[in-house]
Amino acid sequence: MFPLPSDPAVDGLVMTIGERRIIGQIKPRAETRAIYEVTRTAGHVASLLDQERPKIFMQSLTNIEPGTQVVIEVSYVETLRSDDGVFAFVFPMMVGPRYIPGSLSGKQGRGRAPDTTQMPDALRISPPVALPETHAGHDISGSWGTEMMPAIKEALGGRHDPTRLRIVAFMTDGYVGNDLKIIDTVRKHASQRASSPSASATPSTAFCWTAWRTLAAAPSNRSPYRARLTGL
Repeated sequence: MFPLPSDPAVDGLVMTIGERRIIGQIKPRAETRAIYEVTRTAGHVASLLDQERPKIFMQSLTNIEPGTQVVIEVSYVETLRSDDGVFAFVFPMMVGPRYIPGSLSGKQGRGRAPDTTQMPDALRISPPVALPETHAGHDISGSWGTEMMPAIKEALGGRHDPTRLRIVAFMTDGYVGNDLKIIDTVRKHASQRASSPSASATPSTAFCWTAWRTLAAAPSNRSPYRARLTGL
């Protein structure tokens, strides 16, 4: 069990187990639970991500061999709110105690709070509380930047009307860490008629120039309608 911000939209789940990389699918809750149970009963490896509450998620794994390393990658998107022009990113670190209304239903388990008549899943959403001065093991590390790849795939992919001019502008305010992957994606879609403005005197200038040269080299870009490279 782990928390996420208050209004996330989970859009991806990848499980890496050994040398296998399994990409999850987003389906209705009841359908995913049924698929998980069938897979578990059949003895196959399976992963299930459930949203228990707006901020609480449950990750389940089954049929994992002892000693096997498993890596779970969960991706989500959220809207960052602005306060007087200042944006803040808040990531919760724990699932805190909750108010559990209702009378005890008699069911007990590993959760901190037992199930009640009004909250029959209290056991699932109330994990044990760490003892004082005990490290809970929830260390995190992070890196920050502008995620360009999804937008680039959306802009360059899909169907294109040959009677219309498509212009894709690459603009970033700083360092581009996955520039080689982005250039490779641009190269695969270089048949699109597009060009790139570059940002002057920034760490991204070389990236923007390379992206533009890749697009400009495509035959479909060798026309009088091609947009010019401009400095911002």
